[in-house]
Amino acid sequence: MFTVDSVKWIRYIHKIPGYASQRRGLSIKEAAERLKVSPGVVYYWLNRGILAAEKIAPGGPWNIQLDEQKELELRERIKNSGHLNRAKSC
Repeated sequence: MFTVDSVKWIRYIHKIPGYASQRRGLSIKEAAERLKVSPGVVYYWLNRGILAAEKIAPGGPWNIQLDEQKELELRERIKNSGHLNRAKSC
């Protein structure tokens, strides 16, 4: 049976890089924090094709490329949403 520590050791010994070293964009959590929305909103956008991303490997983390234009578009979407912009509806 492999434990997290044994996998870390094997990767260290054989110089196998982790996903973080292969990722050039944002993770789900990082994108959510940057846009001040929940991770569920980011997944919703990914599933609907509103936000594009790729997976480095099956079961691996998402690699979200968020350029300035897309970020502005998403911030406008958040601003105009009654669900995402709670201050607007209160």
